[in-house]
Amino acid sequence: MYVVRSPELIAACDKRPSTVSFVPYVVEFARRILLANDESIRLLSEDLPEEKGADLRSETMKAMHRAMQPGKALDETIQRVMRCSIDFLDASIDIPNGKSLPLLACCRDFVTLASTDGLYGAEKNPFLNDAVMQGFWAVNKDFARLGLMLYPNLVAPNGSVGRQHFFAGMRSYYQDSDIGDCEYSHRDGVEEDIE
Repeated sequence: MYVVRSPELIAACDKRPSTVSFVPYVVEFARRILLANDESIRLLSEDLPEEKGADLRSETMKAMHRAMQPGKALDETIQRVMRCSIDFLDASIDIPNGKSLPLLACCRDFVTLASTDGLYGAEKNPFLNDAVMQGFWAVNKDFARLGLMLYPNLVAPNGSVGRQHFFAGMRSYYQDSDIGDCEYSHRDGVEEDIE
């Protein structure tokens, strides 16, 4: 097992998949946290040693890296984040007399909206729905317990329900978007997870 705590080292390790590979982690993350169906896991598991270089997982990583490289796409994302930041800083926050402001939650939600507006667009951003936003953060809080895949309703009830709200918001976003047909499916039995 490797423990890497530096972003620079993570990038260096990621560039040397024959020596150190995080690919199995990506597949397990999809299986345990995102509850990917069997076909999705099969696609993500193709070419685990990364010798071919042209599969769903590697092409997704390339697209993500291209989007974050200096240039037009990154500039547009930064501009959207900055516009959202200015709007947030210009807004007045009403705090009732004698009450405190939950600063961490306020900043967390602002940063989440600012960054996701850049990804999904300000008009259709699924994180504008408070259930999606709070669901995302509930998954974050219960991440390790959800990863156990052991009675998530009992072990991580908030994260389990939050995950379903997050999935519903993302499903709605992709079904309503201009991307085209979006097929979303859970592994058998997961839909009952929130009941």
